[in-house]
Amino acid sequence: MHMSMMTIGILVVAILMKMFLWWYCEKIGECSPTALALAQDHRNDVMSNSMALATSLIAQYKSKYWFADPLGAIMISLYITVSWMETGKEQVERLVGIQADEKFITFVSELADDHHPLMKSDIVRAYHFGNNFLVEIEVILPQDMRVREAHDISLALQMKVEALETVERAFVHVDYLPRNYDEHKDPTVRRRVTSRGESI
Repeated sequence: MHMSMMTIGILVVAILMKMFLWWYCEKIGECSPTALALAQDHRNDVMSNSMALATSLIAQYKSKYWFADPLGAIMISLYITVSWMETGKEQVERLVGIQADEKFITFVSELADDHHPLMKSDIVRAYHFGNNFLVEIEVILPQDMRVREAHDISLALQMKVEALETVERAFVHVDYLPRNYDEHKDPTVRRRVTSRGESI
């Protein structure tokens, strides 16, 4: 194993450049999924180049540790494989619509509760829709409120939620009392729908 000073210098420069690109892509990654993927790629390059440099120098200057270089290559290959497998798993979960974390759901609930003094959130659901979320909110407004006013209040809430960077689409359903069951899966209601879409 022999590495010239030029080779070592090129590797050091490449590592420093990749470190800068890693930092920069992480910085803009909050608003760009592509930048996050690039950040991971740059991080892997930093790890692999650093490992290659270190293990090559060990093998060069300590000949009895000749196995350091291939061992380092195996270790970095395993690391990169596991890293991309975790990324793939995360992306698949987002594509199939996994539920949002509890912190985000609580945030949307508080947003609905603070939206109007007469409004209270009942049920909030949020699912991944690609990198963003699809949000469903069921809210309670007074039963004697006029339809026009209830519509305008709920529409304003929908627009407020959709203004969040992580939300793709929001749906707001208005009710006049809380329900202890899911209205979309009510087992007590059995309807037969004709081909024309009429309920019988």
